Amino acid sequence: HIVSRLLKKGTPVRAFVVPDAAPLVSGMPGMEVVVGDVRHYADCAEAMRGITRVIHTAATTKTWPERNPSVIDINYHGTLNMLKAAKDAGIERFVHIGSAN
Repeated sequence: HIVSRLLKKGTPVRAFVVPDAAPLVSGMPGMEVVVGDVRHYADCAEAMRGITRVIHTAATTKTWPERNPSVIDINYHGTLNMLKAAKDAGIERFVHIGSAN
């Protein structure tokens, strides 16, 4: 819904998505797609290049962290990578939307 509303307002959008999601969002007018993984700082840094604002929603809600290490890798370490990349890129505004995990 976030992307749809931004595009409807005429705001250009760069979607940073995992490879499996790229075909689902490719071809939307006004949207650029960057494929990568929040678990890799270099991918995050590439996604930040040339932008000023970030809405970070990447997360997994598969299970509780103590039962699935990917929750900590994606939700915690991935968010830290996004924050560091945003800081290093001089991002003006960073909005994080998270889950209960």
